[in-house]
Amino acid sequence: MSSIFMKHILTIGLFLFSLESLCQDFIKINGNQINYEKKGSGSPTIVMVSGYGGALNTFDSVFTKLSKLTTVVRYSRAGLGKSSYENISKDFDNMVLELESLIQNLSIDEQIVLIGHSYGGLIIRSYAKRHPEKVCGLLFDDSTFEDYFERLTPIEKDAEKNRNEGT
Repeated sequence: MSSIFMKHILTIGLFLFSLESLCQDFIKINGNQINYEKKGSGSPTIVMVSGYGGALNTFDSVFTKLSKLTTVVRYSRAGLGKSSYENISKDFDNMVLELESLIQNLSIDEQIVLIGHSYGGLIIRSYAKRHPEKVCGLLFDDSTFEDYFERLTPIEKDAEKNRNEGT
């Protein structure tokens, strides 16, 4: 392939990547700039929560497809992806509060469907327990199981300590 052709392909790719980034936005939660993307229209709104180290791009393969059916929101928790991290404790409760704040700040008033990948499954389960009136469905994508830390403690002595510190 010629270098001119490769430059054109690269230019087109960068252009398309930048268009996707233009759809993303930021919202301030607990002093952090949280990167999120909201796309589509309709109800119920689907809110996607990534795994422990995952950012909003975790859901690239399904986000656009789902947005053709209804409103879909995905986000990167503090310190992940393009979201900032301002030394707020990254424990489990704060991760759930971050999801609560995102939903509230985006004025999502109708019932929602939550999708949780891996560790995100624990977060959506906790949110649903705290706000059952707001949730009409949960979808677990290879979710971490509820007693993860209890099962891990016998083989990893610091598991419970790490849970409380959010590591």
